[in-house]
Amino acid sequence: MVKYTICIIIILFLFIGNIGSSFSKALTGSVTEENYIGTKNKVVDYLTGSPISNARVSIPSEGVNIRTDSKGAFNIDTSIDSPTIMSIKAQGYKPFSFTITKEKILKPMIIGMVQKAHNEIIIDQNLRHLGDNSYSIRSANANDFSLESSGYKFFKKFFVGKAPKNRIFVLKIGSIIGLDTRLAQKLRQNHINSVSTPTEIFINSRKVGEIKVNGDNKEIIISSNYIRQNAYNYITIETGQNEELKGQIETDYDDIEFMNLILEIR
Repeated sequence: MVKYTICIIIILFLFIGNIGSSFSKALTGSVTEENYIGTKNKVVDYLTGSPISNARVSIPSEGVNIRTDSKGAFNIDTSIDSPTIMSIKAQGYKPFSFTITKEKILKPMIIGMVQKAHNEIIIDQNLRHLGDNSYSIRSANANDFSLESSGYKFFKKFFVGKAPKNRIFVLKIGSIIGLDTRLAQKLRQNHINSVSTPTEIFINSRKVGEIKVNGDNKEIIISSNYIRQNAYNYITIETGQNEELKGQIETDYDDIEFMNLILEIR
């Protein structure tokens, strides 16, 4: 079934050990280049490098839920077998999630968080599971699902105020895992024979995009005509279906988990 990982804050991997100095490298989304330094994991302010204390770090699939100390440090005493979602939340900062792997969790991480901005609307910051709770152990991230499904569809309303003219609306999904689409299969994110249709995103009942691969920091540009300003809007996320069974009486929904939905006004 389908899974997606979404990432909305910024993971910093430092080449130089001084936290107070300017950052040499900032990566967003799925991290393909990793440069770690130090012996502890840390959560810091992205711009200043100052440690963020009392930030909540969680890996829902492993039951990990810890807080950073006065120096922004934290340790994770667990192991994972396949990519899963890690979440970091701190007061005054945008919620952040990214896909953690078995290899990454063994290396010290420095995670830079960005303060909340007036042009960002946090729609939802909870981990969500869509699907039918019926999936193969060879499905993408099957071992890392941490919740029971709430159904095949996620629905939530959010308020948008008056935006300046000529601005662009961008929906960001922090992390999403579990997608068993044809493209995810080609990228070897799953190992099953059947494939599912993509996860679909709707704003006010109008389709605005699809998600076909698992990962972090997914972005969907939304036409300003689809957004109601000075009014409530509605987002709907529907997980995919088994392509072979779509339209038949028996429906096989793709099981996915995602976290952090943010609407940016650029």
